[in-house]
Amino acid sequence: MKTYTKRKIKISIYSILSVILFSSIFIWLSFHSLKLWTAERMVANQQYRQENANGVYAEFSYLPSEWTRTFKQPMNDIWKPLHIKGMNYFVFGKPRHLFSSYSERSDPYSKYYQAWFGVYIIKGCVKWIDKNNSKINVAGLARIAKADQLAWLRAMGDKNPIAKFKRADSTSTLIVISGKNRQLIRATIKSQSDISNNANKLINLIGMPKLGKIKKELSEYHNITLNGYFCPWYDSENDVTVIIYASGSKFKTSSGKTYDYFDKLEPEFINMIKGVKIRTMNKN
Repeated sequence: MKTYTKRKIKISIYSILSVILFSSIFIWLSFHSLKLWTAERMVANQQYRQENANGVYAEFSYLPSEWTRTFKQPMNDIWKPLHIKGMNYFVFGKPRHLFSSYSERSDPYSKYYQAWFGVYIIKGCVKWIDKNNSKINVAGLARIAKADQLAWLRAMGDKNPIAKFKRADSTSTLIVISGKNRQLIRATIKSQSDISNNANKLINLIGMPKLGKIKKELSEYHNITLNGYFCPWYDSENDVTVIIYASGSKFKTSSGKTYDYFDKLEPEFINMIKGVKIRTMNKN
């Protein structure tokens, strides 16, 4: 009888401890989920407010199947030091197939490795473009992209991110976007990749390949060169500055092999740039 009572007391204690443990885990998960939901709602609210303040948004009418759906991000906090407010609409290389656990952006042997395509829409006319679009300070505009790249790398776990504007050349190419001629500008930024063994919500979204074999050739956050295009203009009708950007990566492995993906992406980029539409927000 005593043995039975002791066993019953022991089982009761274990039951109580189990309830406390699972209750604590449930409360922690609920609190964590609430924080994530709150953060996501804050971003969504910022996005809604800024898009409405801009009065327009970017649409990619030509988007090859190798790219993700369009993401959009309010940039006010990132661009605060530049005293500008606006939105970023962007895409990157999506997973190769349904069962792939990482995007092509994270695969050093894919032409989509570290590639970007997107559109900044900034309220008003930025100081690096005059209102008739006759003068463009590309080094000034590069500060906008630089702030974006640095923020991205920090969000991807890079504690010492690099983004340095190196050069820009106006091309002789005029590209027709929504019926108007726009100037293409070639630009180069020295930066870093975002591949690593770290983990957070954003890294999990992008996905990372197993770095075992890759680490023999490339280190985490290794140096890259981003070569690409800027296509900026001031839209006086909507009082916004529009900057289309497209970039492919160039890097060297520890064995000395150089990979340069911009030339492979350039024809695709040209068609994607031509397909950008600036749409008016529905005020209803």
